[in-house]
Amino acid sequence: MLNRWLLVSVVVIVLDQLSKAAISSHFVYGESLAVLPFFNLILAHNTGAAFSFLNDAGGVQRWLFSIVAIVASVWIVLLLRKH
Repeated sequence: MLNRWLLVSVVVIVLDQLSKAAISSHFVYGESLAVLPFFNLILAHNTGAAFSFLNDAGGVQRWLFSIVAIVASVWIVLLLRKH
């Protein structure tokens, strides 16, 4: 069961990265595409965390949140294997 959820996680991450690459290669900054009447795709860059939190921290936030994510992921996998 753990392997199935890890596979789902990998697929989601790959699809996320592919969609970001596709948008970045086809859009210029600020360009918008109306997909549905209530949904637009817009190329924007977020230099911080959620909603530009810590966007002026000088790059340390990337390493901080990467370490937190890796530790949390390892902890979750260990808990799933234990149960």
